Amino acid sequence: MDTEIADLKYRISQMEDEVLLKMVNNHSDYRQVTLDLATKELTRRNISFTPPPPLKPLPVLKKEKPSSLIIRISAGIALLSIIGFNLYRMLDSQEEMSQQRVMRLIYTAVVVIVSLFLILTTHESDN
Repeated sequence: MDTEIADLKYRISQMEDEVLLKMVNNHSDYRQVTLDLATKELTRRNISFTPPPPLKPLPVLKKEKPSSLIIRISAGIALLSIIGFNLYRMLDSQEEMSQQRVMRLIYTAVVVIVSLFLILTTHESDN
């Protein structure tokens, strides 16, 4: 890691003033370490510039408890099993598909999609 920073510091020291100023002005394109080295180099050269604001750290994703994930997956599987069985019964019957049965089939499919979406997107912190 130290050799990488030393190498980066050397490369920055070899850059022209305009390139360093572009780096500092387009600060969102660079890592904080690179920006720090570029600003130090500009300061060493006595070149005036507006220092970039510090980069915001990336948000830390909250880990879910394994038990919560297992419950959500189990609920999704159970819901799919129940709905799949009912859909199979509706489609397997020998009766001709009436408009009412088609509407029930569509309604069931929508309920499945919405339920699975809610199960998979609900976080434990929402409970």
